[in-house]
Amino acid sequence: MNTFSNIKELVSALNREQKLLSEMFKKRKSASYKYEYALDLVENDDNRIQYLLSRSVIRQNGNNLEIDDEFLQFFELVLDANEEINTSYINDNLEKVKQNIDYYFNEPNEQRKYEYLRTVKNTLRKLGTITLRNVVDLKRNIDNTFKNEPTFKIKRAKLINLDSKRKDITKLIAQTENLITEDDVTFFNMATDEELRRVIVLLKIQLGKCTHNLIEIERQIIDFLNQIQHQSNVIENCV
Repeated sequence: MNTFSNIKELVSALNREQKLLSEMFKKRKSASYKYEYALDLVENDDNRIQYLLSRSVIRQNGNNLEIDDEFLQFFELVLDANEEINTSYINDNLEKVKQNIDYYFNEPNEQRKYEYLRTVKNTLRKLGTITLRNVVDLKRNIDNTFKNEPTFKIKRAKLINLDSKRKDITKLIAQTENLITEDDVTFFNMATDEELRRVIVLLKIQLGKCTHNLIEIERQIIDFLNQIQHQSNVIENCV
């Protein structure tokens, strides 16, 4: 498998094939995107499609094409169109903070000690951003499920599953707040770093915003489930 040698090559390829990739992204929920449709969008130059295939931007299944999962996830993430609630990523970064705090305490060299501190700060920044994004994705998925899923039983099951994701995020927020306020208070006192203090203040604000939104999301899920049950009862009584 070929790979892009640098950012310039990657960006150039995405820019050159923006028309094709835009259409494929719009129709990513369809079962297939025909090869001949793609040819129309690359001026019938098969080499351009083969170039994307060889670098795993897209993949082929028979006469159908799909955007590769890695690129699809990237596009959904940067375009705020993600449908996956990735709580494991929050947990991974939480564990990374704990590990680097431990490394910090056990490292005698000041320069290497600072590198662990820098990693803690960067990871805490990520934690706030990732958690906020997950909450936004969760709310959007709940709205889309309630409005667009036509089958009552599936709609209910999806909402219950999304509520489980809400509970997971709530637990991870509690763990993060515990980490920065209690469990490693010694670290945050010893690592007298002004930037770290600013990072912690911002993170607390972000987590507070997430918690507030999750409370509203819980109410929304309960309301949607009640509406589904009412609609289902009405249909059953009419049969």
